[in-house]
Amino acid sequence: MLNKYKNLNLKNEVSHVKSWFSSHLDLKIYVIFSLISLIFLFYSIWKIRPVVVDVKDFLGLASHLSLEYWIGYILAVFFSIKLYLDKKIKKDIIYILYLIVIGLYLFGVPIFAEDNARFPWSYYPAGEVKTVMETKYVNLSSQYPVMTYRSWPALHLISASILYLTDIKIENVLKYFPLFWVFSVILITFSIGKRLRLLSNQSFLASFLILASFWGPLYYYGPVSIAYLLYLLLFMFIVAFSKIIPNNYLAEVHRAILISLTFITLIITHILTPIMIISSFIFSSSFIQSLHKKRTIFIIFFIILFTSWYLYLAQFMFETGVKEVIKQVSQPDIFGLFKTGKYSSVEIITFSSHWIVRYSRLFYIGVYAIAMIVASTFYITGRIKKDNKELTKICFFWLIGIFILFVIKYGAEIDERIYLFSLVPMGYIITFTFDRKILTVLAILLILPHIPAHYGTESSDLIRTTELNGAKFFAEKTIFHIGESYFSMWDTFIDYYDPEKVKIYGRTLSIIEKPDPTKIDNSTYIINSNGSYNFLFYTFGFDPLKEWIQFNQGKINQFYDNGFYQIFKIK
Repeated sequence: MLNKYKNLNLKNEVSHVKSWFSSHLDLKIYVIFSLISLIFLFYSIWKIRPVVVDVKDFLGLASHLSLEYWIGYILAVFFSIKLYLDKKIKKDIIYILYLIVIGLYLFGVPIFAEDNARFPWSYYPAGEVKTVMETKYVNLSSQYPVMTYRSWPALHLISASILYLTDIKIENVLKYFPLFWVFSVILITFSIGKRLRLLSNQSFLASFLILASFWGPLYYYGPVSIAYLLYLLLFMFIVAFSKIIPNNYLAEVHRAILISLTFITLIITHILTPIMIISSFIFSSSFIQSLHKKRTIFIIFFIILFTSWYLYLAQFMFETGVKEVIKQVSQPDIFGLFKTGKYSSVEIITFSSHWIVRYSRLFYIGVYAIAMIVASTFYITGRIKKDNKELTKICFFWLIGIFILFVIKYGAEIDERIYLFSLVPMGYIITFTFDRKILTVLAILLILPHIPAHYGTESSDLIRTTELNGAKFFAEKTIFHIGESYFSMWDTFIDYYDPEKVKIYGRTLSIIEKPDPTKIDNSTYIINSNGSYNFLFYTFGFDPLKEWIQFNQGKINQFYDNGFYQIFKIK
């Protein structure tokens, strides 16, 4: 009997050693292939750098990606899916490592392969930051410049801290901030999953879905991208901290302080995001047990903070917001969003790749719409695990709070904002609802169209050095007289080099409706560039600005041309 016991104990120890050795071997294999994927990525970036994308390039940046990129990308995706399905891996650091690899593949190429920071809007209000840091002076008696200094000072405080502590140029902050943003999103979303009592592989899957689905331009250096990170933190503090031990007064106090400080920071960072938080909090807080008794106090507190700031300390932004609301109420157009180039007909589409880019973006909306309908059905019919049911309900009502913001016509971008802010609750609803096989299929479905959806419009998203040089010349050399104005598709570059130019009336073409070239007629200066051509041609199928210039050759003089950026003046 004793021998049998000894033999059994020995077998258990041998089995334990084999299991330990096997898991450690698997860990090494995962690490090795993650490093191989990164080598392929950075070799492919080195191979194409510096990259410039033309409007006729098939699928934008995708046509420039080398074979090495696609090999590494396939390896990273394959081992990510294998990691998710592998029940033996328990180390969080491996999951985070693979999320970073995927994040670099999805977001990193333009950061390292292009000469400048992407997106025209990266350069303003960064121009205000640049001016304040260089002059060490703010003209408080003037409404302009430094509009964001008055309305959203968090950007200036953060920028001053970064530039002072690191002693780096603001151009580098603009260029490499998306890298910090992606790493932050990975760590926060993974942490949210862990706080929601998900397994490590489930937290990994939720973060993977969010990264794969995030193709919109909300990660540039500016108030919106910083606000998105604060939004993720508030979601974590409000929803993911909802399982606080009952009657733990100290934990509740700490949580209340975290929520309050983060919301205060959010208010002085951006205007739309705190509105979204208030709306989602109102709809979801009734179901958060640890906030059930205090939800009214929190809601009142949030509203008082928000209105106090924008009514008394950020009056310009408050006045602008009130005027916009009055305009929307007086000119209601429920279906106006669907008249834009993103959804309206297709006669403007010139190349087949434009079809692919447009419908790859719409594909995400379709997949999530179907997933939410199925998840709702599962919830109503009681097919969700009991442990996840309450959290699923909270996420659903958080989602409703976001959807309410469709009543706000925030230009032509409110749909994209709502979609990107919805990814967080939808990612966790999907993770709570579906089994491993369906989640694996969803992950593959969402990762496949990401590159064309994300980088199909790179011809107008990337910023050429010639564009910046031309804008710098215009900002520094042009002297305006009373009543004069200029036309430019991208005035953000001009404001970057001289924020005082904000005071000069600038005209541009609407991207919401068919362009009206008559807006150019009364401008003193007309700016034409390769970047604006790519944008207009991609959006409308023709360049009305170029056509106007050709038609009015006898009325204008050209006094600057670097080959890709021209400035004309009315005679």
